[in-house]
Amino acid sequence: MKVKVMGGFLAWFLVSFLLSIAALSVMMLYASTYVEAASYIDASHLITMSSS
Repeated sequence: MKVKVMGGFLAWFLVSFLLSIAALSVMMLYASTYVEAASYIDASHLITMSSS
């Protein structure tokens, strides 16, 4: 009985760990694309400012 509980807890821990890793990677991906877009917009804005 105790082994079953331990196994279930281990499985739950593993699943939650994988989910947190997946969420973190997705957040990092969104953050990197957002930063790239922001820097691109910033650069184009600066270029238009200097050319005018």
